[in-house]
Amino acid sequence: MYAADGYARASGKFGAALVIGGPGVFNAVGAVASARSDGTPLLLISGETATAEQGRGSFQDATVLGIDDLRPFDALTEYSHIVPTPAALPQYLRVAFHAMLQVRRSPVHVAIPRDVQTAEVGDPLWNPRHSLEEPRILDVEALARFATESLAPRTRVAILAGGGALDAADDLRAFAEAFGVPVATTFRAKGVLPEDHPLSLGMFGYAGNPPAEDCLTSADLEVLLVLGSSLNQRDTLSWSARLQPRNGIAQVNAGSRMLGVNFPVRYRIVGDVRTALRALSNVQALGESTSARRAWADEYLQRPRFLNAEHMVSDAVPIDPARIVAELRKALPRDAALLIDSGAHRAFAGHYFPVYQANRLFSATGLGPMGWAIAASIGVSVALPGTRVAVITGDGCMLQNGLEIQTAARHGLDVMYVVLNNSALGNVWLRARTLGDGPRKLTELPTHDWAAIARSLGLRGVRVEQPSELATAFGEFAERGGPTLVDVRCDRAATTPIAPWAQALSHPDIFAE
Repeated sequence: MYAADGYARASGKFGAALVIGGPGVFNAVGAVASARSDGTPLLLISGETATAEQGRGSFQDATVLGIDDLRPFDALTEYSHIVPTPAALPQYLRVAFHAMLQVRRSPVHVAIPRDVQTAEVGDPLWNPRHSLEEPRILDVEALARFATESLAPRTRVAILAGGGALDAADDLRAFAEAFGVPVATTFRAKGVLPEDHPLSLGMFGYAGNPPAEDCLTSADLEVLLVLGSSLNQRDTLSWSARLQPRNGIAQVNAGSRMLGVNFPVRYRIVGDVRTALRALSNVQALGESTSARRAWADEYLQRPRFLNAEHMVSDAVPIDPARIVAELRKALPRDAALLIDSGAHRAFAGHYFPVYQANRLFSATGLGPMGWAIAASIGVSVALPGTRVAVITGDGCMLQNGLEIQTAARHGLDVMYVVLNNSALGNVWLRARTLGDGPRKLTELPTHDWAAIARSLGLRGVRVEQPSELATAFGEFAERGGPTLVDVRCDRAATTPIAPWAQALSHPDIFAE
């Protein structure tokens, strides 16, 4: 399911997985929940006991008359049903498919009994490819009101681009360049505007970059245009009360339920980002203030991009994670895809790894299950053939889903797993160590040789203990490709680049004030 999740994100289509009823379905629950949280379209198809055997104590009866493996998906999917007859199968698949691909994309589940699987169903008279085309919608009146009342008269305007903007990268770039608007992104949208573009502020929110944090929370910001973000906790610097532009926030989102629900918004605009940007490009008055807007934006755009930049060149041993991420970025091609797992390494990778292309950064940002990236990389690699794929993960994540590296080896995929091996559950350890020896020891792990384990599973396994060895290890993968694991012994006490986030957590949020 995690692999299908990765495929869906990288391909722009949907992912599918086949599992047995009962145990297979219950093993998939966490992955379905993560997909639901992030709005990933997944089709889960499970087998079930033959209809004539249901409710009779048959082996692995997971139907409503047995253990009922549909019920857990009531809250986790948009659709979860068992197909009653062969004749009903095409319609059940059609309904599931459209539920999966609605405006807020979602996982769905279809259970198919054994006798239905083997029956003749005829021609379904249905082409699912046509359903993949997203409808382009826009509340023209709401957008025009925002443009007239707030956007056109203002000079100090900035954009926060979220995941909903990923399919509008070209339009976002054209709009920003035409009107001199600086662009910050959420974690999920990194790269929707290349992070070395002159108008890129970098990432805002958790582990964000100083130019983005400073610009979007500045007292002189007049208008913030939010494109395709739900304005959740991490996208708003923990609902920061400092995120209050003088003339308010305009939020564009294709899902009306997302508008203003998580953060106060003055202008709520239902619409997909691409259509909204094309409409705003026709606001001629914006062009009259382009030079002044760019002059104001330059004050922030020219500020240093990274916190603790000296850590990126540190020769400390154990190795500083910032140095690992910086060396990885230098070694990989511009169009490489990066998957980031859950843990302290998420902050290091998000902050220190610039992304230069839309849909080249993947992370399960909603729930953050450990080990997601290890398996999801398989789907990403299949969806992006010829692309170097790297995974930044931790030794704790490897203990969750680490054996999935064998799948990458079996299929000869161009994936490199970079294990930040600090013998701890790093993110939790940083807090637990302040609470005494008991909590600290509960978050420490044995030091496993993941490079040796990788070699036993058919990957190229490399262990790195010195900073000077990083460039060679990463460069070999960039040149040769092939399934690779690099076990990097790193410092678990290294400073994570989240100072603004930590500061925001200590202040009342915008709703409290």
